[in-house]
Amino acid sequence: LSANILKILGVFAENQKNYFSNTFFAYALYCFIVCLFSAFFIFIFCLDKTEKSKIIKIIQNIICRIF
Repeated sequence: LSANILKILGVFAENQKNYFSNTFFAYALYCFIVCLFSAFFIFIFCLDKTEKSKIIKIIQNIICRIF
């Protein structure tokens, strides 16, 4: 996942011709995604089982629709 995002950002960086700012934005986006996933997992583990199962079913439905 992160490799594909960095490839896309690499193409964007070539178009911009500004190495520093684009690598900065690439790392910022990468860190944002990592923080989002970690917050998401903490959110799941801190919930009780009934709430957890509802949310997991919703997530599974979303994933099945995407793929």
